[in-house]
Amino acid sequence: MNKIYDKVQECYKQVKEMTEFKPQIALVLGSGLGDYADSYPDHLSGGQKQRLAMIRMLAAEPQCILLDEPFSALDEHIKRKMEREVMEMLHDFDNPILFVSHNQEEVYRLADRIGSMENGRFSPIREKRAFFAEPQTVGQAKLVGCNNISEIDWISEDRVYAKDWNLSLRVPFTELEEQKKYRAIAIYPGEITLYSEDAILEEKQVRNKISVKSCSTEEELHSWAVSCQIDGTDAELMMLLSKEKMPSVPEKITEIFVDGGKIHLLQ
Repeated sequence: MNKIYDKVQECYKQVKEMTEFKPQIALVLGSGLGDYADSYPDHLSGGQKQRLAMIRMLAAEPQCILLDEPFSALDEHIKRKMEREVMEMLHDFDNPILFVSHNQEEVYRLADRIGSMENGRFSPIREKRAFFAEPQTVGQAKLVGCNNISEIDWISEDRVYAKDWNLSLRVPFTELEEQKKYRAIAIYPGEITLYSEDAILEEKQVRNKISVKSCSTEEELHSWAVSCQIDGTDAELMMLLSKEKMPSVPEKITEIFVDGGKIHLLQ
């Protein structure tokens, strides 16, 4: 069985003549594995083996790196540590890195630009803040947690009928020709509130009032997840309320509110 230096050297030899091993020695030492250079891989911990895999990959001087859910099997506290280590190791890698993940927080922490795969097609790549703030498709809305979604029919330039919720809602103004692009709407759970006076509305912004038949509440680490059944239907809207702003949830909720300008139009 090959030792750590041998494993790294193998990868280097695959791409060029082995004339000097100094860059690969630097990779091992810089990764914190220097004390284990003469050890065998099966003597390493899980995290050390992952570092070794990264070193071997970088030693081959790749033109592009694919990381396919590299942290999915790790516990949360180990995952954060490994994320930092991997990003440090890749800091000076100037070629593209394609990172695949289903974890939205992980993607936001690690990526600069994001695209989504839907129906076998890759969406245009956008800056990560724009991708999360303004999902453009139903698939993207689900990926970023904007998961109150309904198909729509247009009523006017700034009003739609949400078919899944049996609601008429004010939405951002949209010209007739542009309306053809949009087939659904989405609302972030955190954008739904209990009180209409929660925010100072801009002159052209209209807050929708939605009647609620019943609600059920689940306590999460930093928020209350409130599932609200819309009056007159079996449909539900999910609302997230900050525990810092609201230490407890009212026993009876009859109305909820959402700003028309914060409803996302989806293609």
